[in-house]
Amino acid sequence: MSPRFKILAAAFLVSASPALSAEPALRGIETADMDRGADACTDFFQFANGEWRKQNPIPPSMVRWSRRWAAGEVAKDQLKVILDDISAKTTWAPASVEQLIGDHYASCMDEARVDQLGLTPVKPLLSEIDALRDIAGVQRMIGRLYLLNIEAPFGVAASPDNQDPNQIIADIYASGLGLPDRDYYFKPEPRFAEAREKYHAHLANIFKLAGYTEADAKAAAETAFGFETKLAEASLDRTTLRDPKATDHKTTFADL
Repeated sequence: MSPRFKILAAAFLVSASPALSAEPALRGIETADMDRGADACTDFFQFANGEWRKQNPIPPSMVRWSRRWAAGEVAKDQLKVILDDISAKTTWAPASVEQLIGDHYASCMDEARVDQLGLTPVKPLLSEIDALRDIAGVQRMIGRLYLLNIEAPFGVAASPDNQDPNQIIADIYASGLGLPDRDYYFKPEPRFAEAREKYHAHLANIFKLAGYTEADAKAAAETAFGFETKLAEASLDRTTLRDPKATDHKTTFADL
Protein backbone atom coordinates (compact mmCIF):
# COMPACT_ATOMS: atom_id res chain seq x y z
CA MET A 1 0.00 0.00 0.00
CA SER A 2 1.40 3.39 -0.97
CA PRO A 3 1.96 6.10 1.69
CA ARG A 4 -0.85 8.26 0.29
CA PHE A 5 -3.40 5.45 0.68
CA LYS A 6 -2.14 4.67 4.20
CA ILE A 7 -2.77 8.30 5.09
CA LEU A 8 -6.25 8.26 3.55
CA ALA A 9 -7.11 5.02 5.36
CA ALA A 10 -5.86 6.44 8.65
CA ALA A 11 -7.99 9.54 8.23
CA PHE A 12 -11.07 7.51 7.47
CA LEU A 13 -10.57 5.37 10.57
CA VAL A 14 -9.93 8.40 12.78
CA SER A 15 -13.05 10.14 11.50
CA ALA A 16 -15.18 7.01 11.70
CA SER A 17 -13.95 5.80 15.09
CA PRO A 18 -16.99 6.98 17.13
CA ALA A 19 -19.26 4.83 14.98
CA LEU A 20 -16.96 1.84 15.32
CA SER A 21 -17.54 1.72 19.06
CA ALA A 22 -21.26 1.04 18.62
CA GLU A 23 -22.47 -2.53 18.98
CA PRO A 24 -22.97 -3.89 15.44
CA ALA A 25 -26.33 -5.40 14.58
CA LEU A 26 -26.14 -9.16 14.14
CA ARG A 27 -27.36 -10.35 10.77
CA GLY A 28 -28.09 -13.74 9.34
CA ILE A 29 -29.73 -14.44 5.99
CA GLU A 30 -31.67 -11.50 4.57
CA THR A 31 -34.89 -13.37 3.92
CA ALA A 32 -36.47 -10.30 2.31
CA ASP A 33 -33.96 -10.68 -0.54
CA MET A 34 -35.32 -14.10 -1.47
CA ASP A 35 -37.63 -14.84 -4.39
CA ARG A 36 -39.76 -17.59 -2.90
CA GLY A 37 -41.55 -18.02 -6.20
CA ALA A 38 -38.36 -19.36 -7.81
CA ASP A 39 -37.41 -23.03 -7.74
CA ALA A 40 -34.31 -23.27 -5.54
CA CYS A 41 -33.30 -26.55 -7.16
CA THR A 42 -33.44 -25.05 -10.66
CA ASP A 43 -32.15 -21.51 -10.10
CA PHE A 44 -30.79 -21.04 -6.61
CA PHE A 45 -29.30 -17.64 -7.43
CA GLN A 46 -32.73 -16.28 -8.35
CA PHE A 47 -34.26 -17.96 -5.29
CA ALA A 48 -31.66 -16.41 -2.93
CA ASN A 49 -31.37 -12.94 -4.50
CA GLY A 50 -34.32 -12.44 -6.83
CA GLU A 51 -36.35 -10.02 -4.74
CA TRP A 52 -33.34 -7.83 -3.93
CA ARG A 53 -32.35 -7.69 -7.60
CA LYS A 54 -35.93 -6.79 -8.55
CA GLN A 55 -36.00 -3.93 -6.03
CA ASN A 56 -32.44 -2.79 -6.83
CA PRO A 57 -31.82 -2.65 -10.60
CA ILE A 58 -28.29 -1.92 -11.82
CA PRO A 59 -27.77 1.88 -11.89
CA PRO A 60 -27.00 3.28 -15.37
CA SER A 61 -23.51 4.30 -14.22
CA MET A 62 -22.56 0.78 -13.06
CA VAL A 63 -21.78 -2.47 -14.85
CA ARG A 64 -22.73 -4.69 -11.88
CA TRP A 65 -24.70 -4.33 -8.68
CA SER A 66 -25.12 -6.23 -5.42
CA ARG A 67 -25.46 -5.56 -1.71
CA ARG A 68 -21.67 -5.60 -1.44
CA TRP A 69 -21.24 -3.26 -4.40
CA ALA A 70 -23.90 -0.88 -3.08
CA ALA A 71 -22.22 -0.82 0.35
CA GLY A 72 -18.94 0.04 -1.34
CA GLU A 73 -20.50 3.02 -3.11
CA VAL A 74 -22.01 4.25 0.17
CA ALA A 75 -18.56 3.98 1.79
CA LYS A 76 -17.04 6.03 -1.05
CA ASP A 77 -19.70 8.71 -0.59
CA GLN A 78 -18.98 8.85 3.14
CA LEU A 79 -15.23 9.06 2.51
CA LYS A 80 -15.77 11.93 0.06
CA VAL A 81 -17.65 13.90 2.73
CA ILE A 82 -14.78 13.33 5.18
CA LEU A 83 -12.15 14.39 2.63
CA ASP A 84 -14.15 17.45 1.54
CA ASP A 85 -14.38 18.58 5.17
CA ILE A 86 -10.67 17.97 5.86
CA SER A 87 -9.47 19.73 2.71
CA ALA A 88 -11.72 22.76 3.33
CA LYS A 89 -10.00 23.50 6.65
CA THR A 90 -6.64 25.31 6.45
CA THR A 91 -5.70 25.44 10.15
CA TRP A 92 -4.43 21.90 10.58
CA ALA A 93 -1.06 21.52 12.31
CA PRO A 94 1.82 21.47 9.79
CA ALA A 95 2.77 17.94 8.64
CA SER A 96 -0.22 16.47 10.49
CA VAL A 97 -2.15 13.61 8.90
CA GLU A 98 -5.08 15.96 8.32
CA GLN A 99 -2.94 18.60 6.62
CA LEU A 100 -1.23 16.05 4.36
CA ILE A 101 -4.54 14.49 3.37
CA GLY A 102 -6.27 17.82 2.88
CA ASP A 103 -3.54 19.23 0.65
CA HIS A 104 -3.23 16.06 -1.42
CA TYR A 105 -6.97 15.69 -1.93
CA ALA A 106 -7.48 19.39 -2.70
CA SER A 107 -4.72 19.36 -5.31
CA CYS A 108 -6.20 16.29 -7.00
CA MET A 109 -9.67 17.84 -7.08
CA ASP A 110 -8.53 21.18 -8.50
CA GLU A 111 -9.54 20.30 -12.07
CA ALA A 112 -9.05 23.83 -13.40
CA ARG A 113 -5.44 23.83 -12.21
CA VAL A 114 -4.87 20.32 -13.55
CA ASP A 115 -6.21 21.33 -16.99
CA GLN A 116 -4.10 24.49 -16.95
CA LEU A 117 -0.87 22.61 -16.19
CA GLY A 118 -1.53 19.81 -18.65
CA LEU A 119 1.55 17.61 -19.08
CA THR A 120 3.94 20.04 -17.41
CA PRO A 121 4.16 18.21 -14.04
CA VAL A 122 4.93 14.84 -15.68
CA LYS A 123 7.41 16.09 -18.28
CA PRO A 124 10.49 15.47 -16.07
CA LEU A 125 9.42 11.84 -15.64
CA LEU A 126 8.80 11.43 -19.38
CA SER A 127 12.26 12.87 -20.04
CA GLU A 128 13.78 10.31 -17.67
CA ILE A 129 12.01 7.53 -19.58
CA ASP A 130 13.18 8.94 -22.94
CA ALA A 131 16.76 8.90 -21.63
CA LEU A 132 16.77 5.15 -20.83
CA ARG A 133 19.55 3.40 -22.73
CA ASP A 134 20.33 0.15 -20.89
CA ILE A 135 18.95 -2.57 -18.61
CA ALA A 136 20.34 -0.90 -15.50
CA GLY A 137 18.43 2.26 -16.39
CA VAL A 138 15.24 0.28 -16.86
CA GLN A 139 15.72 -1.33 -13.45
CA ARG A 140 16.16 2.06 -11.82
CA MET A 141 13.06 3.36 -13.59
CA ILE A 142 10.99 0.43 -12.32
CA GLY A 143 11.97 1.46 -8.80
CA ARG A 144 11.18 5.08 -9.61
CA LEU A 145 7.72 4.14 -10.88
CA TYR A 146 7.05 2.11 -7.74
CA LEU A 147 7.66 5.20 -5.62
CA LEU A 148 4.80 6.74 -7.62
CA ASN A 149 2.58 3.67 -7.05
CA ILE A 150 2.87 2.57 -10.70
CA GLU A 151 3.25 -1.20 -10.77
CA ALA A 152 5.04 -2.20 -13.98
CA PRO A 153 6.06 -4.71 -15.18
CA PHE A 154 5.28 -6.65 -12.01
CA GLY A 155 3.33 -6.03 -8.81
CA VAL A 156 4.10 -6.71 -5.16
CA ALA A 157 1.53 -7.24 -2.43
CA ALA A 158 1.39 -8.62 1.10
CA SER A 159 -0.50 -11.94 1.04
CA PRO A 160 -0.98 -14.97 3.32
CA ASP A 161 1.45 -17.82 2.69
CA ASN A 162 -0.41 -20.65 0.90
CA GLN A 163 1.24 -23.19 3.19
CA ASP A 164 0.93 -21.19 6.42
CA PRO A 165 -1.88 -18.60 6.48
CA ASN A 166 -0.52 -17.20 9.75
CA GLN A 167 2.47 -15.84 7.83
CA ILE A 168 2.16 -12.78 5.59
CA ILE A 169 4.74 -12.77 2.80
CA ALA A 170 5.57 -10.71 -0.27
CA ASP A 171 3.52 -11.85 -3.26
CA ILE A 172 5.01 -10.94 -6.64
CA TYR A 173 2.71 -11.11 -9.68
CA ALA A 174 2.55 -10.05 -13.32
CA SER A 175 1.43 -6.48 -13.93
CA GLY A 176 1.59 -3.76 -16.57
CA LEU A 177 -1.43 -4.82 -18.65
CA GLY A 178 -4.03 -2.22 -19.57
CA LEU A 179 -6.64 -4.87 -20.37
CA PRO A 180 -7.96 -7.14 -17.57
CA ASP A 181 -5.90 -10.27 -18.27
CA ARG A 182 -4.02 -12.40 -20.82
CA ASP A 183 -7.16 -13.64 -22.60
CA TYR A 184 -8.01 -10.14 -23.83
CA TYR A 185 -4.83 -10.02 -25.91
CA PHE A 186 -5.11 -13.42 -27.62
CA LYS A 187 -8.59 -14.94 -27.63
CA PRO A 188 -10.47 -14.57 -30.96
CA GLU A 189 -14.01 -14.36 -29.56
CA PRO A 190 -15.93 -11.21 -30.62
CA ARG A 191 -16.00 -9.67 -27.13
CA PHE A 192 -12.20 -9.89 -26.83
CA ALA A 193 -11.69 -8.58 -30.36
CA GLU A 194 -14.02 -5.66 -29.63
CA ALA A 195 -12.16 -4.89 -26.39
CA ARG A 196 -8.83 -4.82 -28.26
CA GLU A 197 -10.21 -2.46 -30.89
CA LYS A 198 -11.61 -0.07 -28.30
CA TYR A 199 -8.40 -0.26 -26.27
CA HIS A 200 -6.36 0.73 -29.31
CA ALA A 201 -8.59 3.80 -29.70
CA HIS A 202 -8.22 4.59 -26.01
CA LEU A 203 -4.43 4.41 -26.18
CA ALA A 204 -4.37 6.67 -29.24
CA ASN A 205 -6.55 9.21 -27.43
CA ILE A 206 -4.17 9.19 -24.46
CA PHE A 207 -1.25 10.01 -26.75
CA LYS A 208 -3.25 12.74 -28.49
CA LEU A 209 -3.94 14.31 -25.12
CA ALA A 210 -0.17 14.21 -24.58
CA GLY A 211 0.29 16.39 -27.69
CA TYR A 212 0.90 13.73 -30.36
CA THR A 213 -0.42 14.20 -33.89
CA GLU A 214 -3.12 11.82 -35.12
CA ALA A 215 -0.62 9.69 -37.04
CA ASP A 216 1.99 9.65 -34.26
CA ALA A 217 -0.67 8.81 -31.67
CA LYS A 218 -1.81 5.77 -33.66
CA ALA A 219 1.81 4.61 -34.11
CA ALA A 220 2.54 5.06 -30.40
CA ALA A 221 -0.65 3.15 -29.52
CA GLU A 222 0.52 0.24 -31.70
CA THR A 223 3.91 0.26 -29.97
CA ALA A 224 2.34 0.31 -26.51
CA PHE A 225 -0.11 -2.43 -27.37
CA GLY A 226 2.67 -4.55 -28.85
CA PHE A 227 4.70 -4.20 -25.68
CA GLU A 228 1.70 -5.12 -23.51
CA THR A 229 1.08 -8.14 -25.74
CA LYS A 230 4.61 -9.36 -25.00
CA LEU A 231 3.92 -8.95 -21.28
CA ALA A 232 0.61 -10.80 -21.68
CA GLU A 233 2.36 -13.61 -23.53
CA ALA A 234 4.56 -14.15 -20.47
CA SER A 235 1.59 -13.96 -18.06
CA LEU A 236 -0.53 -16.83 -16.74
CA ASP A 237 -4.09 -17.04 -18.02
CA ARG A 238 -7.06 -16.77 -15.68
CA THR A 239 -7.64 -20.54 -15.50
CA THR A 240 -4.04 -21.28 -14.54
CA LEU A 241 -4.11 -18.55 -11.91
CA ARG A 242 -6.87 -20.47 -10.12
CA ASP A 243 -4.42 -23.32 -9.43
CA PRO A 244 -2.48 -22.51 -6.22
CA LYS A 245 0.38 -24.76 -7.31
CA ALA A 246 0.90 -22.63 -10.41
CA THR A 247 1.60 -19.54 -8.33
CA ASP A 248 3.17 -21.02 -5.18
CA HIS A 249 6.92 -20.64 -5.71
CA LYS A 250 8.24 -19.50 -2.36
CA THR A 251 11.86 -18.42 -2.41
CA THR A 252 14.31 -16.51 -0.25
CA PHE A 253 15.05 -12.86 -0.92
CA ALA A 254 18.62 -13.75 -1.91
CA ASP A 255 17.44 -16.33 -4.45
CA LEU A 256 14.87 -13.92 -5.81
